[in-house]
Amino acid sequence: MLSILTDAEKQRNIDLQEVNAGLMPEWKYKVKWQGMSEEEAKREVAENSDEGIEYDDEDDDTEEDVNVN
Repeated sequence: MLSILTDAEKQRNIDLQEVNAGLMPEWKYKVKWQGMSEEEAKREVAENSDEGIEYDDEDDDTEEDVNVN
């Protein structure tokens, strides 16, 4: 029994690493590990991406713009 739990935990960690690396869609992880339907998972991922932090790369400071004294 312990090895089954350990194997499931290992697989969940592997799947999470794949999500973070962009190798597995986040919605697929939610279907597999959180028991969501595909539709629910895709909707939640879309809602979270709409509410996420946006970064404006155009205003990044470059080396010429940074004044270090």
